[in-house]
Amino acid sequence: MTNFIQLLGSIAISLAAMTAHASGIQNELEKMRVTCYIDGVSCPGGCDAHFVSDPAHNSTSGHLRNAYKPGTRSNPAACITGEPCTMCFSSDPNDCLTSIRRGSGPQEGRFDVTPAFLHKFCYEPGSLDIRKDVPSGLMSQCKETAADAGRLESRINCFSEPDHPKCKALMDQANEAKAEDIPKYQQCMREGEDRYNQGRPAAEQRTYDCAYRKLSTPHGSSGRKWKDLLPGACPKDTFVSPNGLDCCSADTVVSACSGDCGTFFK
Repeated sequence: MTNFIQLLGSIAISLAAMTAHASGIQNELEKMRVTCYIDGVSCPGGCDAHFVSDPAHNSTSGHLRNAYKPGTRSNPAACITGEPCTMCFSSDPNDCLTSIRRGSGPQEGRFDVTPAFLHKFCYEPGSLDIRKDVPSGLMSQCKETAADAGRLESRINCFSEPDHPKCKALMDQANEAKAEDIPKYQQCMREGEDRYNQGRPAAEQRTYDCAYRKLSTPHGSSGRKWKDLLPGACPKDTFVSPNGLDCCSADTVVSACSGDCGTFFK
């Protein structure tokens, strides 16, 4: 039975390819990776359930790519930012779902999705149980995040227990850093980055809507550099991760998404 189902799937893919070829449509679908992001106030749509992708993957007339306006696979049309968009993780027409596309973000070959996206499309409500209708191209990200979130749930959650002896010093420091940075973030947003940065030392200048440090700084033993997300850019009840990658939260899916939030779970 399994072989028969696989055969039917192969036939469907072949028929879709032949139809596209006959109609003069260039099939430019490719296998996509899925990664998760949560960059605080910079995250569009309040970090709702959405994805971002390189414009190179947005379909155009005559060119079927990994993102297209719903219902237009046979006559491709581009997704409009902020509106529903069908995203395909491979060339398989069954390996797709429809979500909101909120613009560009990662490099080619990748969809960046939010924790809210994973909650909606990976898991049964209120649990980490994997939904039965998850597209195959999303499944590994769903399983990996669920496993990481499960490990975090077995630890002390410092967001929920900030006064716990293992958490208090860390949470006091995180609150202090955020309280100190919020006025700077707000001033930068009022004045604009150019004016705010003028005359300031390079390490104090901000970029990307004032949410990030403009100067790339080295991290870890490798010395790899990136622009740090700054504490004041994280929404209420969240704190920037130790390496300035994302905003961490009591929600274990949010924190598991980052991979840089484990320090808040003891």
